[in-house]
Amino acid sequence: MASTVTTFAVFVTLLQRSIDLDPNLDTATKASLKTRAANLARQQDIVLDQSKLLSTSGQATEDVTNRAINIGSPGVSGAEFDPMSFVIPIRVDGTKGVHGFLMGHAGTSSNPLVDQADITLKYRLASGDQYQKFDRNTVLDEVTWIQFSVDIVDPTALSSLPALHIHAEQV
Repeated sequence: MASTVTTFAVFVTLLQRSIDLDPNLDTATKASLKTRAANLARQQDIVLDQSKLLSTSGQATEDVTNRAINIGSPGVSGAEFDPMSFVIPIRVDGTKGVHGFLMGHAGTSSNPLVDQADITLKYRLASGDQYQKFDRNTVLDEVTWIQFSVDIVDPTALSSLPALHIHAEQV
């Protein structure tokens, strides 16, 4: 459960109150600022793709030219992504996608995409933690540091790992 100190709604309320109480702002400026405060972006984009790649294992290789992560011959491969830190705690929510994530493109690679069923997404909340499975039942509150990795069991020939989109929002 989110603490009352860090909730996004409390932040927006305090911001709007400070706009109302500022004697140096005219009515039109106050209205404009309050509209912007009411429409602050709450969602945080977490996209795991080649640009966030830290390391690969097995038959996975980085294809910088095509901004892709390629998976070679059949077998178990893996990719570990850069850790992410957030100044404002967020909720990372796997319930928004069939497998906890939504698949995107594979850069400019012409290889077929790895099938979603062949991808196991994992996370850890500290660098010394063991990775845990991230799926559609995972909801992580008050996250300030997270790192993701994937295991890929690909029964086909050369393919590419699609970008993985994960839902996160300020709470």
